[in-house]
Amino acid sequence: MARPGERHTQGIAGAADAVLMLKRIRGRADGILHVTGRDIEEAEHALTFDAAIGAWQLSALPAAEVTLGDTRMAVLAYIREHEGARPKQISDDLELDYELTKKTCKRMEDDRQLDSDGRGRYFAPYSGVPGVPGVPAASQAPNSQGHLQGQLSPGDA
Repeated sequence: MARPGERHTQGIAGAADAVLMLKRIRGRADGILHVTGRDIEEAEHALTFDAAIGAWQLSALPAAEVTLGDTRMAVLAYIREHEGARPKQISDDLELDYELTKKTCKRMEDDRQLDSDGRGRYFAPYSGVPGVPGVPAASQAPNSQGHLQGQLSPGDA
């Protein structure tokens, strides 16, 4: 155990090819498995402990959601079922204090756990992969001036 002012090193972990660290969420049967290493991609996976079989299993939830508190989890689950809901509707349906719900939604938006239209409506965050911009076909290779063939140069107009 370290004393105040002492520093910890990663001496043993620093020599490993990979390190897996499971961090359990206090008071819950959930955890986050942090994976890092030399020849593997760094990742985090949500896990749930199944007491019936005595083992950890991959969770259907994204790792970022496992660490959410009860109120944020309830708000996010509600928003997924009721896209575009306002804090008043959320507080009424979940039987939460309105001011708490309003602040929670704003904080979740600030933490990128919710999206908003800027007019008080909240949406589940988009988690898809952004589109890849189009690549010009070989017949549209840039000419010597850097313009795609078939496009006018600024001086041509």
